[in-house]
Amino acid sequence: MNIDDKLQALIAAEGLPAGFRETIDKVHLPLAAAIARKQSNKHSTLVVGVSGAQGAGKSTLTAFLPVLLTEPWFANSEFFAGRYLPHFR
Repeated sequence: MNIDDKLQALIAAEGLPAGFRETIDKVHLPLAAAIARKQSNKHSTLVVGVSGAQGAGKSTLTAFLPVLLTEPWFANSEFFAGRYLPHFR
């Protein structure tokens, strides 16, 4: 399954509108890239905290980041969101 299929499946599973893909491209993907850059070539664990008001999208963000971070261009990245999330490979 390629990244587009994974993202579309997750958008559907989360009950989000089809246009949410634009949010992923504008918000989630740049954030995932920043996390991967921060962690690249380090031999320590990076802990990322997510804070925001109720309904701000924290859970949605934490659903999409593992998918983005486990793609080939983010190889060897892990994401922790209150518990370890499985890699979607």
